[in-house]
Amino acid sequence: MNIIDNLNSSIAYVTSKGLKFNKIFYTNPLMMQQGWFEKAENNGEWRVPVLYDTDDTSYIYLIHQYQISKANEISLSERNMNPEFQAIYYEALQALKNRLNQKKYE
Repeated sequence: MNIIDNLNSSIAYVTSKGLKFNKIFYTNPLMMQQGWFEKAENNGEWRVPVLYDTDDTSYIYLIHQYQISKANEISLSERNMNPEFQAIYYEALQALKNRLNQKKYE
């Protein structure tokens, strides 16, 4: 029996903050390398199919272009984050993204 056979399916949203599913944010190298979060910030959010385990929310499986890849929870999720700290975190993250983008075009 395949481990994926025991998972549930649903839809997650690609946002500028990460892949959002049930108020938890996830990421993986594929999303980072392909600039999904920057694209979501510039062009708007979009939906992607995911597989998940109801007993363990620390990861989900992303279904993308006929491949399945694991995405891990970003520890700073909405469910237990101080809103002021969350704003500071995302401002710092955005500043880092902007600096990286500037270096790309230099």
